[in-house]
Amino acid sequence: LRELKNVGYTHGEIAELLLEEANDSVWICFTLDSRPDLEVPPFHHLEGCVHQLFLRRPFEDDATTGLSRPSPEHLDLEIVRIQIQRLCGLGGIAPSTREMDKWHGSVKFGGNSVALASCANLDTGIISRLVNVLKLFCTALAVAQGGKLCCESFTILRYRAWFEDEDARDPWVVEVSRVDFNLAVQLLAEVQAITDDTNLQTADLRAATKLVDDLFPGLYNRTVSTNAKPLEILHICSLAVQILTTGFESYIQAHEDPLQPCFLDGPIKKVKLLRISATTEQNPFVAATLKELTCMGEMLLKPVLVFSA
Repeated sequence: LRELKNVGYTHGEIAELLLEEANDSVWICFTLDSRPDLEVPPFHHLEGCVHQLFLRRPFEDDATTGLSRPSPEHLDLEIVRIQIQRLCGLGGIAPSTREMDKWHGSVKFGGNSVALASCANLDTGIISRLVNVLKLFCTALAVAQGGKLCCESFTILRYRAWFEDEDARDPWVVEVSRVDFNLAVQLLAEVQAITDDTNLQTADLRAATKLVDDLFPGLYNRTVSTNAKPLEILHICSLAVQILTTGFESYIQAHEDPLQPCFLDGPIKKVKLLRISATTEQNPFVAATLKELTCMGEMLLKPVLVFSA
């Protein structure tokens, strides 16, 4: 620091250099390939997928079932995964530019490989940034389909959130939840329809509500009051987007191991999705943590990433 002062650096410039060095020690910046927004085709299925047991009828050809045949060219799956990671970011946040004020939110890193993803630092333009994240996410889904990684849905592992018999509750039971790609397409359309706070208060956000309510029953009611306020609507939109992007990134690595996207210098063992809150204090949030499965742990030999609220 003394050397920098001696050569004429101001305190502000020194602080900026230190911040850049700290960020560079975690983030690996990249330039996102310019590509048109890819559409997510409905009823898309890979040839030979298990879904065909329910889809195919006698004398039905591939055109009517939306089957995708293997392409003749070689697909580099590692390149496909890197593209998906860059499009999804960490909770929708990625270092696609060195100008952090242009990111779609902020991530704080703690000890033991913990990351807290939030949109709290965005004073303006939250809706437009959520739209951008959802466009990138839908492009990631289309890239995954083109890379033969999935059909028309993906799965998220979560702790059981609903019980017929509350006395029989086992908080450590892990369930697989299916998320349809069309839910992301619907959510994008819903968020794009929001133009201002007035419109926000009466917005139709069935896709966001369905996603959060299906995965974590009761969380929506803890987040949004009876007469929903604009800030509460932003919370639920942000949370839905963060769940989708983080969940899909876990899915493409088979739910196994810590998250380690190509733009981070190290693995992430726990992620807290804070919506547009800056902290977890008195604010409902969703976390994704590593869990050893008792039923399949010896076979997998790896922990899996499980979501909870």
